[in-house]
Amino acid sequence: MLECAEKATDTSEKEHYRIILDLIEEKNPETMGKIRRDNDMARSWLEILKPDLSERDKERDKNNLFIYVQDGIMPVEYAASRMNMPAEKFAQEMKNAGYRVPAEGVSA
Repeated sequence: MLECAEKATDTSEKEHYRIILDLIEEKNPETMGKIRRDNDMARSWLEILKPDLSERDKERDKNNLFIYVQDGIMPVEYAASRMNMPAEKFAQEMKNAGYRVPAEGVSA
């Protein structure tokens, strides 16, 4: 399965393999142990899931920044710069995601 997933070129086909591999990881910890011990299989696994993992990381980082800004720990401008976007866009995304933008708004 890893070999087929690694050779997949179509985006939707790759996504199907990612979903299946996520299920395998969730439901079969002993299989994951075997994969992690085999360098070639572990490398293949990471290559297949890499785009998905980086998207998850980016979304998690953005949500953490939303919390820091909402709690007054970090100014909007700084958080926006960490995501490489204008402060106004970052503030709007915060609002859209249900977070509160501090009263001082986009200039802290």
